[in-house]
Order: sequence, then C-alpha cells, then structure tokens
Amino acid sequence: MDYSRLTDEELLQMVSGLHDVELNEEWYRRHGINFPYRLDIFGRILNCLSHQVVQDCECDKLIVKQANEARVIKQLNTIKI
Repeated sequence: MDYSRLTDEELLQMVSGLHDVELNEEWYRRHGINFPYRLDIFGRILNCLSHQVVQDCECDKLIVKQANEARVIKQLNTIKI
C-alpha cells in the first residue's frame, strides 16, 4: 500500500493490533517520531491515537530522542536569517 498518499487521519485509521513497518516509516518521514506520536505546536509530544500530550519522562527513550531531534529541526527551520 502507498501510505504516502494518505492523510495523517487516514494513517491513524489504518492501525490494527499489529506493528506496520511501512506505516511507521511514512509517519516518521512526516513527523520525525515513530507512530503514533508527533509534536504539537508547542513542541510537546502528542499521542495521536489518544489525543493526549505525553510528558517526556513518561515516554520511551527512543521517542524522547526522536522528539528532541524533531524539536531542533523545527527550531532551525523557524530561525530567520
């Protein structure tokens, strides 16, 4: 399946109980964090399935690492030269 053609909402609806590597790769390409997480507009980790903000201390180390990397990229993209 070509996940690149689906919206985030459609990807979220595709979730079954199984880990879908291709879906996770597409989500990571878009958000820089493994499925189902992304950063909200304030840079907080958001679980898109539960619509809950998750504190860094509550997340797996890999998710926090990815979130920190995504925060740096977001910061660099907003710096005006």
